[in-house]
Amino acid sequence: MVFKGQPLYLTCELNKDRDVIWKKDGEVVENIPGKLTISVIGLQRSITISDSDFSDAGVYTVETANIKCEGKVSVQEIVRKWFVKPLRDQRVKQKETAVFQCEIAKDTPNIKWFKGEEEISAMPPSKFEIKKVGKILTLTLKNVSPEDQGEYTVEVEGQASTANLIVDGKIYFIYIYI
Repeated sequence: MVFKGQPLYLTCELNKDRDVIWKKDGEVVENIPGKLTISVIGLQRSITISDSDFSDAGVYTVETANIKCEGKVSVQEIVRKWFVKPLRDQRVKQKETAVFQCEIAKDTPNIKWFKGEEEISAMPPSKFEIKKVGKILTLTLKNVSPEDQGEYTVEVEGQASTANLIVDGKIYFIYIYI
């Protein structure tokens, strides 16, 4: 795995001096000035791809005589700041619905929701509804009670956004006549 924009190095070492053929997804790879360099240093054979991008992902193979070695390369994008719009604190009354929503920079399947330290996927499903529509993430709490009050967090690719839920209870007035 390599991050987009970073150099990619693929190397193999032979037990004796031989010519090799490098391939990507079954197609022969050749030097591309400023992009891809095939090198020979002693018994070591290598490919260097500068400034890797998504088109560089694939299965790379080095072949010599009847020997073949291959490896799969994936390219991932570095997203420094995942949250375009973070979660915001919510204040609702008992038995109402609370909705936490945020927007992320890029679509990803690596999303987890938490109430305090506990992952929400382990909690009763009738209470919580988790949605992901494109880059918009939503957590809905139905029929809110005072026990639902607390800190809610969404974690995306190791980054987190946290907000508080405040539940306003019913106010009872007790009249005391003296």
